[in-house]
Amino acid sequence: MSKAHPWKWPVIGLFILLLVAAIEITVRLVVFKDSSAYNGVRNYVLSTESSPQYRAQPFLNYMNFPGMPDPEGVSQINRMGLRHRTEATLPKPAENYRMLFLGGSTTFGEVDTPEEAFPAIVQETLNHSEVALPSGARTVECLNGGMGAATSAEIFTHYLMRYRYLDADMVVIHAGINDAFAYPALPGYVYQPDYHTSKRVMQDMPTVTPALRLLCRSFTLASILIPHYFPIQVNSDFTTNDFFDYHNRDQWLASGNVAARDTTYNAFYRNLQALIKLLKEEGKAVLLVTEVVEYSMMPVEARSMLEGGIEWNAELMTKLAAEMEVPLLKLDKAEFPPDLFIANDGIHVNGLGEQKKAERITAAIRSAWDANVPPH
Repeated sequence: MSKAHPWKWPVIGLFILLLVAAIEITVRLVVFKDSSAYNGVRNYVLSTESSPQYRAQPFLNYMNFPGMPDPEGVSQINRMGLRHRTEATLPKPAENYRMLFLGGSTTFGEVDTPEEAFPAIVQETLNHSEVALPSGARTVECLNGGMGAATSAEIFTHYLMRYRYLDADMVVIHAGINDAFAYPALPGYVYQPDYHTSKRVMQDMPTVTPALRLLCRSFTLASILIPHYFPIQVNSDFTTNDFFDYHNRDQWLASGNVAARDTTYNAFYRNLQALIKLLKEEGKAVLLVTEVVEYSMMPVEARSMLEGGIEWNAELMTKLAAEMEVPLLKLDKAEFPPDLFIANDGIHVNGLGEQKKAERITAAIRSAWDANVPPH
């Protein structure tokens, strides 16, 4: 019986390692391209924020995931889905002047903690100022109801189904970006006010367990696990590069897509109109705030989708403010230079940008109080 070669197992081991490395490199180059949905989902799984941010919710489409932690592992989303570490007291304390901020991720804030987002800064500023509060209140409470990817539809339904019971004295609506994604229509379609040509179910992100995060460090295993755990995120045209490829950025401006320009059918206009009407009937003060973006810092695909649509929505907010007699704050781009935006984003501001927003919104709130619009 011949003696085994002393290098047999080391050679086999080396061969296996080289084979695994070759497979990893191949899968990385073929499947996990920089622009692929696979790569985006894998980055999400490996990120420190991948304890889920959203949860599917009946009637609401989705909501912020209660208990979502900040970078230190401390919860920053309460049971109602507000970006707060504590629960909002019900019924509202008589001494509180409660403000509810509604919008998308630009209201939620792309910052690490709730305290860095502009609603919390507004609260801190007003509570440490000499200004007299309305209705004999002794303290200001600002509730952050912002939610990533929220359109006017989610803003309206979340207030109607959940947040109206918070009994806010004032509601601040900061919106106009996410609805703009619906304007460039799919080939063969025109703008649809129910958003079925653009809004896909991407919000129900599965919980990322430590085991899944560990396994997905391998590109090969990730290529098997991701389509199993994240089929919607991988296959939805809302989350893949194809979404940008087969949308025509000019189509919504064309004569064939006049519905986007007609306030009879424009969902952004009609949803906010209905919400403002409801708020005024409930005796709430309302403040509308337009969006501010830096197109030069946006990815080309996002800019091609949004440019024109955001400005159109700002025009619609101006029209609504005049028609419904509510105050409007138009954020001035000249006050938001590029260094206030997150790099390679152009939509979300950084911590300094949040402070600038808070400064402008605080001044607008004080003006609304002084003008007593609407009467309180």
